[in-house]
Amino acid sequence: MADPGFDAVLRFVAGRGGGDAELCVTRTRDRRYEAREGRLDGIALADTVALGLRVFRAGRMGFSYGFRGDDADLARMVEEAFFCADASGPDAAYGVEWPDSGQPGGAFF
Repeated sequence: MADPGFDAVLRFVAGRGGGDAELCVTRTRDRRYEAREGRLDGIALADTVALGLRVFRAGRMGFSYGFRGDDADLARMVEEAFFCADASGPDAAYGVEWPDSGQPGGAFF
C-alpha cells in the first residue's frame, strides 16, 4: 500500500523537473503500561515515523530522510535529495525499475 505522503513527493519531484523517487516509511507505535500494587498506575503511548527518500535523475542519485512526514518535511527532503543528486557523479546503476511501467529504467514523473 502506498503511503499518502508519496503523492506529495511526486508533486515536489515533478516541480523540480522530474525524476524517479522511492519513499520508505516506517511507522511504530509503542505502548507502555505501569502497574503498582496490582493496579494500573500509568499508560504511555508513543507514535514515531521515519522516512527515507531516494531520487534518481539523469543517472544521479540523492538521498534524504525525515521524521515528520508533513508537506513541509517532504518538500525539504526532496530539496536535499536533489541537492545530493546534483552533487553526485552519474552511474548507470542508479535508477528504479517499476514493474508496471513498461519502460527500461522505470517510469519518469
